[in-house]
Parts: sequence; structure tokens; C-alpha cells
Amino acid sequence: MRRGNVMQTAINLGAVTVGGLEPTKIAAPLTGATLAEVRAQCQAVIADPAAAIAEWRLDYMTETVSDAAIFKAAQGMKMDLKAANKALLATVRTQAQGGNFSGDAEAYLKQYQLILRQELSDAIDLEYTMDHEVRRQILKASGLLSRPVILSYHDFERTPKLADLKELLQEMAALPAQLLKIAVQPRSRQDVLTIFEAADWAADHLQQPLAIMGMGNLGKITRVSGNIFPSALTFASVGQQLSAPGQLPTDFVAKVLQTFERN
Repeated sequence: MRRGNVMQTAINLGAVTVGGLEPTKIAAPLTGATLAEVRAQCQAVIADPAAAIAEWRLDYMTETVSDAAIFKAAQGMKMDLKAANKALLATVRTQAQGGNFSGDAEAYLKQYQLILRQELSDAIDLEYTMDHEVRRQILKASGLLSRPVILSYHDFERTPKLADLKELLQEMAALPAQLLKIAVQPRSRQDVLTIFEAADWAADHLQQPLAIMGMGNLGKITRVSGNIFPSALTFASVGQQLSAPGQLPTDFVAKVLQTFERN
């Protein structure tokens, strides 16, 4: 997508192309506590025509399983998703960023080293707020393995001012990640407008595609408007597989996205 002097790139997450001139793609979380639950949820995403990406939230896993069992499950899901022209995104979300992972930075690094070494997914989500050295090592490893990175930032308390969001996005864009993600908590109608303004600014000034959304009830409109106020990805639920407040069902999101399809 070209706006102003910037050509925003399209990237491939497995079999799925996002960003550029592509319409907003829908990612659906897999939040199972056991491998059996995760596999069943993955099959539901595969059967859902609206969902393009399955996001495996490994921080929801409470079952103790071997690395070999995780590898076998991941390879099966990747193959099934690829056959349906869909992709698998792996995420370990820390408690500080709204997830369930309670380990320290070193444990976080080991989780992602396992994900990358065993090629468990088509892409990974990496938290921008993670320890700088850990973040550097994960970005380096993902680059060597040609594994796309979604660099993410969450604020469950507020929506930063527009100037602060621009500064944050510029800092994130300076890192070797392929897609940027911002999820914030709007507290007013003005906050919603700030999210839209940030999306519009990013389309003019950043080369990487951006996924941006608001959480909670006020943020719902931002989850279905990505074809107007550019957002490469949105996150929606299949069944009751919610991973953030304000997520809407995939079929509803797909219908509204199509209604506001880009010209």
C-alpha cells in the first residue's frame, strides 16, 4: 500500500499474506489448557471460513507435556492449517502484558528458543516490552530462521496520547520485526479517535504493516474497521475462545469487514 511517500509492505505468515493491499485478516486464538483442547480448537478455526490465522496461546497451557508432544501437535496443526491456506502464530503472553505466563525473562527466552528451534509455528508474537537482551536474541534467531515476527505492545489501562503512540510505533519500527501490533484500552470516544488517527498516521509513515485495536466495549468498533482505518490483522473468537476483552465472533467481524471493504 502506498500512502504519501511510504510503500507499506505485505508479508507472508505461512500461507497467509497480510498488509500491503490485502484486506484485514482475522486471527483466532487457541486457548486450550491441554493439547487435546488446542487441537480441537484448531480444527474449529480450520473449519471457519472467516479465520485466516490460528494464534496458539501457549501461556494458556496448564497440562505438563514433553517437548516431543508439543512438536508433534504443532506439526500436525501446521500441516492442517497449510492445507486450508491458513497459518499458525505462536504467542507466549506474559502477565505484564495481559497473559498467563509467569516466568522470568530467561524462561520467556527458553520458550521462544524451543518454538523457533522446532519450527512450531509459521510466525511468532514477541512482546516489545520484554527485556532488551532477550528481545534482541529472539529477533536475531527469528531472522536467521526466516521466521516472521509480530512485535506487540498492550496497554490494558489506557490509550496513550497520539504523540506517544507515534513515538512508540517509530521505536518499534526500528527493530527487525515484520509486523507491528498495538492493543490499548480506550476510556472515552476521544480514545477511539486516537486509535483511528494512529492507524492513519502509520499507513503514511511506517513501512511495516500495523495491527491496531482497542480493547473492551468501546474498542469493538476498532476491531471491525481495519479496511478503512488500516489494520493488517484483527483478532476474533471462534466459539468461546476469547483471549482479550472485546473480541467479537469471527463471522460477525468478517461480515462487517466485508461491508467496509477497501475501494
